[in-house]
Amino acid sequence: MFDYSPFTLFIILSHFNKPRMPAHPFLKGHMSARRMISDTVCGMDSFVEMPLSAQALYFHLVLQADNKGFFGSAVKTMRMVGATQEDLDVLVNNGFILRFPGTPTCCVRHWYMMQNLKDKIAKSDFPEAKLVRLDGGVYVLKNDKEEY
Repeated sequence: MFDYSPFTLFIILSHFNKPRMPAHPFLKGHMSARRMISDTVCGMDSFVEMPLSAQALYFHLVLQADNKGFFGSAVKTMRMVGATQEDLDVLVNNGFILRFPGTPTCCVRHWYMMQNLKDKIAKSDFPEAKLVRLDGGVYVLKNDKEEY
């Protein structure tokens, strides 16, 4: 009926009998192993019109962020991706990344929109997290009059 070679049968059967891979010990329980990126954010005209290097930097910064969307390793990520300071400036100027003056810490502004998070996540270790508030799921800097 079916005329499969022994090698083809081996490939087919081994595909169905694969043992499941255990989780990597370094990723076990580490939330940054999984991130969501929303088409609502990445489908914006301002995002699509950015250079591809800036878009790639954004995706990698989302992967590097902590559970609240903050990261302090933008330079390392830029080198890893091959992006330049201009790419980070484009992200900041277009409103995708929020940079804190005087510190290397930044945050992903649309973090809550993309991660679909409720109240299940831990606090950020970055002290700059106290300088922002959520406005419609987007981080904005607090005014001087607002309490930290």
